[in-house]
Amino acid sequence: MNTAVILTGTMCSGKSTISEKIQNEFKIKLISESNASTKSLLGMMYEIKNNKFEGIVLIEHAEILRYIDDLNKYFENLIIILLEVSDSILVTNFNSRKEQNAIGNYPPETVFTQKKYIEELFNNIGNKYIKYTANINDRKDYEIEYNKIINLIKVNTPNA
Repeated sequence: MNTAVILTGTMCSGKSTISEKIQNEFKIKLISESNASTKSLLGMMYEIKNNKFEGIVLIEHAEILRYIDDLNKYFENLIIILLEVSDSILVTNFNSRKEQNAIGNYPPETVFTQKKYIEELFNNIGNKYIKYTANINDRKDYEIEYNKIINLIKVNTPNA
């Protein structure tokens, strides 16, 4: 049996940081834009399509839910986690990345446009998957939600 744990949320939401922690916790394969062969969402989908994954795979990308039907073909179980981060934390994270020159040329409003789009994707995929919204309203919520995500994965994957 194979399971994809999908972590999504807008840019600057903390997806990469939480993904790395989950990967280390479970010692599982992480597929993300930063480690896909072509450094893109399409590169990630190419990697998923052309590999037979066993066990648990962690997939992290802001807009991965655009490919939910394809993911459903390649994995028996999907656990979908949305990082729902408050606007104030998103602005802080965005400004921090901008200071580090790690955000590209995106204007700040891009974060909120993308946030709305991702929420729409998440809400429109229906209820046939295990879905969880991690609400981050304060910095301390990251650790609280991380622990909830770890428990969610353990409960829903027999070999975690």
